[in-house]
Amino acid sequence: MRLTAGNAVLAYTGDSGPSPEVARLACDADLLIAEATYARDVPEDSRAYLTDAYTAGRQATAARARSLMLTHFWPGTDPALPLAAAAEAFDGPLSAAKAGLSLEL
Repeated sequence: MRLTAGNAVLAYTGDSGPSPEVARLACDADLLIAEATYARDVPEDSRAYLTDAYTAGRQATAARARSLMLTHFWPGTDPALPLAAAAEAFDGPLSAAKAGLSLEL
């Protein structure tokens, strides 16, 4: 999903799997909120619809997104793990979504 409010652009993925369409969707977005169920290495039976944090970072870089927020972690996942994996591929501002989070673009 891609939303524009004023001059701000927000792009959001959910259970999309790795796809070049993500970079097109998020092209020049101010914020890409990306599903990153795994830090790395999505099991083969889930690769069509789940993404890892490293791939989300690569997609954000390809999209020239200004910032990346990771979401949709497995329960109990330490957010530091997917954030570190995404940081290997994305050098912009990086964060993890959490319950009750409120953002202003």
